[in-house]
Amino acid sequence: MNFISPAPCFVNWMIRQDEARYNKQYLIYKRKLAIVSEGNRQDAGFYFCTDIKECEKRFDTMGIALPEVDMLELLEHGRKERDFSRMSQRYKEYFDLYYGCIRNSVISNERKDIEKAKQYIQDHYKENLSLEILADVVHMNPFYFSSYFKKNANMNFKEYINKVRLEQAVSLLLSTDRTINEIAAEVGFRDVRSFLKIFQKYHGETPGSYRKKIIKS
Repeated sequence: MNFISPAPCFVNWMIRQDEARYNKQYLIYKRKLAIVSEGNRQDAGFYFCTDIKECEKRFDTMGIALPEVDMLELLEHGRKERDFSRMSQRYKEYFDLYYGCIRNSVISNERKDIEKAKQYIQDHYKENLSLEILADVVHMNPFYFSSYFKKNANMNFKEYINKVRLEQAVSLLLSTDRTINEIAAEVGFRDVRSFLKIFQKYHGETPGSYRKKIIKS
């Protein structure tokens, strides 16, 4: 029996999370398997099960956790189906399960990366943070990181940095008697003019009037 590896056809699309191409390539894989097995359902079941286990090994090396399945149990599931079409659909359920596990793993890793970037901003907001610096923190290409951050944080990285700096500025405005210039420098703005412009954009008034209003109330 010739071994058919699923890697060249649909497994790569599973990894890329391209559902349309994954499903299309699975159909091609299924047809090839039917031809090679020459109508022998036992051979077909063996091919399916072997490829499912190969997927399991491949994803394990990538650090993707998958539910482990027993080879004999897989074969038994195939034998219970009355024809090749039903057998192929039954085994596709396993591949679909793996597809979902990969998606969940990707989502989990994205959350970890975005939280890592946010924490770095929280710890270093006083510094001159750039796109390149933050991208390097999570080991991403700067251009990809820019869109990635906006997608996951619902604002671009510069807006998020300004948000963190303004939170710190408000705290200093209300708890100290430092001047506006001192506070701007303390929270990481390169000049007081930038600080005033961004503060007014977010709060609708100058830092001085904001301070007076809060203290008075």
